[in-house]
Amino acid sequence: QRTRAERERTASHAIRDLATRSAATPAVLAALPLYYRNLFTGQININEAFFVGRAAQVAEGVEVVRGQRGGGPRTVLISGDRAAGKTTLCQQIASGAGGAVHWVTAPPGGSCSPGALRAAFEGAVGARGTPMQVAARLPAGTVIVIDDLDLWWERRPGGLEAIEELLDVVATTGDRVGFVLGGGTHAVRLIDALRPLTRVAYLQVGCAPLTARQLDQVVMARHGSTGLRLKVGQRVGDAIGPWSRARLFDAHFDYSHGNVGYALRAWVAHVDALADEVLAVRTPAPLDWDALDDLRPELVAVLLELLLHKQVTADKLARVTGRPIGDLRDVLAELVGVGLATQNRRRVVQLNPFVHVPVVDWLRRRELT
Repeated sequence: QRTRAERERTASHAIRDLATRSAATPAVLAALPLYYRNLFTGQININEAFFVGRAAQVAEGVEVVRGQRGGGPRTVLISGDRAAGKTTLCQQIASGAGGAVHWVTAPPGGSCSPGALRAAFEGAVGARGTPMQVAARLPAGTVIVIDDLDLWWERRPGGLEAIEELLDVVATTGDRVGFVLGGGTHAVRLIDALRPLTRVAYLQVGCAPLTARQLDQVVMARHGSTGLRLKVGQRVGDAIGPWSRARLFDAHFDYSHGNVGYALRAWVAHVDALADEVLAVRTPAPLDWDALDDLRPELVAVLLELLLHKQVTADKLARVTGRPIGDLRDVLAELVGVGLATQNRRRVVQLNPFVHVPVVDWLRRRELT
């Protein structure tokens, strides 16, 4: 019988292989036109032509932020899994309201500090003052968007100061200023258990999974805008019949669980070649992620913090967990090394966007979320 250490080494190799198989290869990414690559990796703003499946939610949200629902706050709270379409939904509701729109964004890695919230409000609006003062001076009908609530808190004593100030601003000015708030399902649920988040919202919207047919529309609207022809198996362009196309997107639905952002990245990850303006893609097949069962408990604990906080640094994790910062740097490096997380130049770590859906699904199946 293998020792625990042997199982962990085997699991690390297996997970690294799964992460590699889930991601787009550097050669494919380099071959794709920049516009095509950006359309499928979230690096470009989405116009109306690419927006699919949430028209009723947008219409309802627009009515709320315009104040057309009678009394109460002009506040919409949007929650959903990572890459489920929250930011795009925020964008559509805010722009549909017709007034000026200000996006208040958290600093890289997030912050729960009132000072950081003040700086973000001042930077977004271009005016000095506390968030309350800035919001109170805005013309009626203005919309403020904060679509990263995950980044404005820390799960520790004192970690809700920015959230508390934000809730005060919304409660006080939300009768004349529209607020569109967004956050991850798990973060919103936990914050709401600690502070009255949902009570300041007139409307709560969940980003449900898209259907296979909707994923077809999302992907093919983007693909079709580029002028490239599509090849599936031995069929090219119009020779790809409706049944073949339906089977392709049924497979993408199974692979992505209907998560739109993950499905878009999976599309690029399953590109085989681009030659003579013809893009050859293969049908995805679900991978077996049970190797995660042999992850060390401290790695699983940090995966949960990444799920709750979206982005972390070693310093932030040390505040949240109380563990030595050196140990946490090692854990983060190991998660990055096996492909479960990514780290940028600022040493900000987040779940790898090419693997987050199966990782979160595994955490759910193990009843850890």
